[in-house]
Amino acid sequence: MNNWMRPLRVGLLLAALAAGALGWRQARGQYDMAMQAMARTEVQQRAASLPAGVAFSLALPRPVGMGGAAPALGLVNLPGQEGQTGPAVLFLPGAAKTAGLRAETEAPCLLDGQPLESGQPLTLAEGPHQLHTSEGTLTFTAVYGSALPCVFLETASGSLEEIQADKAYSESAAFTLLDAGGGLGYSGWAEAVRGHGNGSWLDAQKRSYQVTLAQKAGLLDMPSARRWLLIANAFDKSLLRNQTAFALAGAAGVAFTPESRQVELYVNGEYQGCYLLCEKVEVGDGRVDIPSLDKLNLAAALDAGQAWEEDPALLQSGRRGEPGHRRYTGLEGQPSAGEGGWLLELELPERYLEDQKPGFISRLGQPVCIQSPASASRQQVEEIAALYQRLEDALYPTAEGPAEPLGELIDLRSFARKYLVEEIVKNLDANMSSQYLYKLPNAVSPRLYAGPVWDYDKSLAGSGTPWEDLAVIADPEGFWANQQQTGYTLWSALYEQPAFRAAVEESFWQDFVPAADRLLSEGLVVLEARRLADSAVMDAMRWQGGGYPYDPDTFLEEYLAEAERIEAFLAARMEFLKEEWPGPGRGA
Repeated sequence: MNNWMRPLRVGLLLAALAAGALGWRQARGQYDMAMQAMARTEVQQRAASLPAGVAFSLALPRPVGMGGAAPALGLVNLPGQEGQTGPAVLFLPGAAKTAGLRAETEAPCLLDGQPLESGQPLTLAEGPHQLHTSEGTLTFTAVYGSALPCVFLETASGSLEEIQADKAYSESAAFTLLDAGGGLGYSGWAEAVRGHGNGSWLDAQKRSYQVTLAQKAGLLDMPSARRWLLIANAFDKSLLRNQTAFALAGAAGVAFTPESRQVELYVNGEYQGCYLLCEKVEVGDGRVDIPSLDKLNLAAALDAGQAWEEDPALLQSGRRGEPGHRRYTGLEGQPSAGEGGWLLELELPERYLEDQKPGFISRLGQPVCIQSPASASRQQVEEIAALYQRLEDALYPTAEGPAEPLGELIDLRSFARKYLVEEIVKNLDANMSSQYLYKLPNAVSPRLYAGPVWDYDKSLAGSGTPWEDLAVIADPEGFWANQQQTGYTLWSALYEQPAFRAAVEESFWQDFVPAADRLLSEGLVVLEARRLADSAVMDAMRWQGGGYPYDPDTFLEEYLAEAERIEAFLAARMEFLKEEWPGPGRGA
């Protein structure tokens, strides 16, 4: 942000606070409106720095956002041969076909031989165009995406460079969401935009992001929240595996399944690709809707005169990476662990060690990241670790005594449903990563529950990485999630328990067979692929196929074939499992 804007920002805030008669809420609203207007001004100023000094925006019938200026759509130079700059492309939302465009130019120029002035409405046919400026002639190609909503981010720095260089780094941004027709869905201020993901963050050029809005908002009819994810699906050629697994899980009744919507993403005027705008797995209203123990911890800390904050410096650690390890905040006098809710994530050892939140490692070496409460004290971590240890001991008994009944430790129906998602889609990470559990207050239930579902780009006959071709994942036959893959595997141990297998078979027929039958009979995956086809082509062109070979002459056919492959895998998979779990009165 320009230096002259810093004192202006302070002045605006002071002026808003001085308007006491308006009340704090209205004063803050005036400040937010002023900041958004400033962000829009910066967008217009930056148009001059885009390639060829020209930017485009949707020619909407009414102003977009508080500042009155539509988000910029700049030219993108694709990579060329041997590190050279390649062809220039103008990636346009599907809404631009009907809404048209406006040009934002640094100086008068010619477009296809006709005068073009700033603010002038125009239409662009798909295909090549010539832009003549005082600096010379530039040939670019206009391409249009599908009729999808669009997310526009305008970062404070005007760049993604620092965000992409460090996943922990964040900066503020103006946030605008247009619906599929180009109408304003939301306009506001994002306090933080930062990187998201693990392996995909390290290995993909197309990155995922987390956006934290200044105020809660319900985006595209999803429940209101501040934190949202933009999932790149960089190594999923279909762009549909996460969405399909979520749809199956939601239809089968898996609790707190994230909602998601396909969108186009533009950052600082530059097209980034087709993304999945998705709810974040977190405790909160409309998300993992369980009582927050952080709120109780905060109240206890304030009563005790302690300064409470989610600060990694407060985390204590013992023997890092070894069984029995505990990580917790240094606060004391907090409520019992059973008074609030918990959200746990079973993770890989290296990711557990990188995490900056409380957690523990079980007797047999399972790392468990505590996603909520982030303020967990030593006493609370010990309590929840003891509950998880009772489950592990029941599955892998010691010589010290008989195992506890499984039904007293876990909710069998929720664990059966979660396992079935992993097994049906043959998720590569089923026994390694992104496996969530949650705990309700003891007054509701003393047991652990499984869910929500998360992270399925490595499933449904897709390995999720461009350099792997795992035949076992692509094969619709054979068990996967219930196979012993390490020294300690949760799903394989559970599957050895008769009570769990009975719950699995019951849920399979009652919940998953109807859900899969509907998905397959209506051809929902292929229908969605057809809806996304133009955007999938744009995404592949922008990233030159990501980790997959991209041939413009064959890509669309291959893309639609990938969706058919998902449906064929799911149909064959369900037939295999029906034979394995015939159910009462169905088998021999």
